[in-house]
Amino acid sequence: MPRPKNQRGRGLRRSERAQQRPPTEGFLPLPGKIRKTLRSLGNSFNFGLYFNKWLLVQEKTWKEEGSQETKSSLDYGFKSQGQAREVLDKYPKARSGVEKLLEQKHNEIENLIQAFKRLGYEPLVDNEYTLQTSLVVGLGNAHPTERGFTFHWTLGLPYIPAENIKGVVRLAYLVQKAEEDPDFFESWAREDEEFWEFLAKPFGRKEGENTAARGKAIFLDAFPVEVPELTLE
Repeated sequence: MPRPKNQRGRGLRRSERAQQRPPTEGFLPLPGKIRKTLRSLGNSFNFGLYFNKWLLVQEKTWKEEGSQETKSSLDYGFKSQGQAREVLDKYPKARSGVEKLLEQKHNEIENLIQAFKRLGYEPLVDNEYTLQTSLVVGLGNAHPTERGFTFHWTLGLPYIPAENIKGVVRLAYLVQKAEEDPDFFESWAREDEEFWEFLAKPFGRKEGENTAARGKAIFLDAFPVEVPELTLE
């Protein structure tokens, strides 16, 4: 925010501030109390929030050729594998405090399923699966390191959001329809009324040019059975 005209010139130029500030490994652009707390995290904190909001900011300084003026900029993210490892090393501390919360989340989902049963719904998929490879969810999420990751907002654990599951099932549903009826490819390409009408039956449709429709399928988030491990790739 610009300062009033009568106050301009009283502060130091950015280059002078950079020269006077002692060099640091990195700093957190947060109020002092929060910064102090983050320096000594215990066993009960949200790793997802830490990863997405509390990463260190690195200051980079340089001088242009032929100039004595020092310039500086702020860089976000990991400058080395060691810094990434330092962030990842905090995860075991965070995960030790959420086992009981994860168990409660599983109970909540089970209660939700039972509630839907009483309304006439039937569970189609309610199984546990074992990963055959490492799983990465949310690489496209916005993040200072340009390498996003999806963590549950309150648990801070990796999970698969219901909307992601719905997207995969929706695609499989369309592919199956196109294999059974090759002419449907034309409707799919145009996204015409036949296309949207076909999707509305299981997935619903928001109100727009056509009347809103309630879908027959409900998708829930998928959580790990146990608190998972994270590795640095």
